[in-house]
Amino acid sequence: MRALIDTNLFVYGTYRQFREYEKARNFLQTCQQGEDRWYLAWGVIYEYLSVVTQPEIFKPDGLSFTQALDNVRRFCRSPFVEILQEGEDHMQTLEALSDEYPSLRGGIHHDAHLVTLMREHEISAIYSTDTDFHRFKGIRVINPIEG
Repeated sequence: MRALIDTNLFVYGTYRQFREYEKARNFLQTCQQGEDRWYLAWGVIYEYLSVVTQPEIFKPDGLSFTQALDNVRRFCRSPFVEILQEGEDHMQTLEALSDEYPSLRGGIHHDAHLVTLMREHEISAIYSTDTDFHRFKGIRVINPIEG
């Protein structure tokens, strides 16, 4: 199955203080070692870097930029991980999403970007704990923490 991995699983898999830590960590290790293809987006990578380096969230310090980037680098070394790129049809796909969901506002646009990439690359599943993805038709949301 072709599936994108969302930021929250990487964040949960980084900090032991989360009750989701073990399940997220195990899920990410399975992704790296399995035979299925997994997808990331640059937006997921940058959001991860932004979240895990915030000392006001992760006391006392959060990760350094170098530590966080090393985590990303290690995961992306897997031959089963691919980072999606916006293609020539990205704007057209985004416009179609806008026509379908004209009332989207605010922070949901990060999720809309991921959905646009998924549609552009014909990926219909996302591994995430974020229930906001349920609002998008044709997207299967799989929460590996619940299972």
